[in-house]
Amino acid sequence: MQMLMAVAHSLLVIAYHVIKRQEPYRELGGNYFDERRRTSVVNRLGRRLAKLGYAVVPLPSAAAGSASA
Repeated sequence: MQMLMAVAHSLLVIAYHVIKRQEPYRELGGNYFDERRRTSVVNRLGRRLAKLGYAVVPLPSAAAGSASA
């Protein structure tokens, strides 16, 4: 029941913003928030891996560099 209410709330919030802004709905994608705060995500995941005993050295890949450019 709680999950149903959460989904209904999300739909109402989306509808409110679409109507208020008078623009069509635009799907932002599943990784929207990860891309928006990329550095925070990298740091958080690095700390999680370090807690599991892995040595972490973040190196940007060529694909990631071209995607953000």
